[in-house]
Amino acid sequence: MLGPLNDDVARARYALTAKQLRNVRNAATSGVLRQKAAMLGVELPEEYVDNPMDGRVDGKVGRRDGVGGHI
Repeated sequence: MLGPLNDDVARARYALTAKQLRNVRNAATSGVLRQKAAMLGVELPEEYVDNPMDGRVDGKVGRRDGVGGHI
């Protein structure tokens, strides 16, 4: 599945709690997920984007420094 997942879809599809989903999102947007994959020798899919060009994460556009956006 490409694109952002809303909480209901993610919880149903992957059997995640709200806290687990938040942890996955935080790991993905901070770059930790990519670092762990590299450490474990796991290739991420080509479609995986943790730093989109347009600043869109989880369907919202904002700045990563917390100023003027949702991120």
